[in-house]
Amino acid sequence: MKLIKLFFVVLPFVFIIGCSSKNYYEPTESKSLSYDESIEDIIKKNIDIIQLEDGTVITNKFLKFKLPDDEKILNYIKQTDSIASISDDFVVKIYNNSGKKVYEKKFNEIIVTAALSKNLFIVLTATNKVKLFDIHSNNILFEEKFDKSYSVNSRIATPFFSDKLVAIPTLDGRLVFITQDGRMVKNNPISNKPSFNNIIFLDVIDGDIVTVTPTRAISIFDGGSKKIDEKFKEVIVVDNYLYFFTNDGKIIQTDSKLNTIKEKKYKFAIFSQSGSDGKFIYTAEKTGYLIVNKKDLSKDVVYDIADIDSEIFINKTHIFYDGDMLKLDSIPKP
Repeated sequence: MKLIKLFFVVLPFVFIIGCSSKNYYEPTESKSLSYDESIEDIIKKNIDIIQLEDGTVITNKFLKFKLPDDEKILNYIKQTDSIASISDDFVVKIYNNSGKKVYEKKFNEIIVTAALSKNLFIVLTATNKVKLFDIHSNNILFEEKFDKSYSVNSRIATPFFSDKLVAIPTLDGRLVFITQDGRMVKNNPISNKPSFNNIIFLDVIDGDIVTVTPTRAISIFDGGSKKIDEKFKEVIVVDNYLYFFTNDGKIIQTDSKLNTIKEKKYKFAIFSQSGSDGKFIYTAEKTGYLIVNKKDLSKDVVYDIADIDSEIFINKTHIFYDGDMLKLDSIPKP
């Protein structure tokens, strides 16, 4: 009887210990690293853009100016090197790279991404409605609501303008193509997952349209298309090569048609943010490391940084984290 009682006492303890064990990324070697100067904390972030507590906006190119107190960033518009913001009363504004307001429009609902090119202004609402306006006539050229999405990834891609078409990513994982006079010519479902299915990356690279959701990447090119199914944390572009950072610790380098060039695995790594200065790839790992890779992923060096429990941002010149800033060119390279 005593043996039976002992068994039931010990077994739960073993079960608890077994379930609580968790694997973490542990580099074979890491070096110390310190930040250069202090800044305000990050309060909002999207692809290639952050907003600090004092209203300062910083983009991937280190475009820097302050927004009014009642405005928050929406997205960075790479094509025109400008930003979109939204106020507390749903006024969407477009600012150029010197911080000058070039356009604004009042809405009666939340807007999640917006872009302006010449006379065309396009927005996507939180209810997954696409609206295209002619800002000269103030006419609505196109308006359509797509399937409702109950949960989305916080990174929402920016619409893209070509000579004849506007491509806009929706919250339910579609890429919609609209002519500049307001006709929908294509409605491509990229992924059909029930949640967190919005497009987190959209760009034209070497003439190929690359679209990424959290679980699928698709390249559309002359003569066909190609896809990769992975759980993606982030995507960056360097010299027309794509670098995919996956939830299971892989860095995958591909060309614009998604042909794999190189793949590198960091066992148990949880990637938080990645960026590049055009020469090296910088990746922050959640448990407190900065991984610096050569562009060809042939060699790396790992640095100790603080555990990442708040927003971190890496642009072409700096790392911003937890009220501190570090210049990339001050970091010794592999």
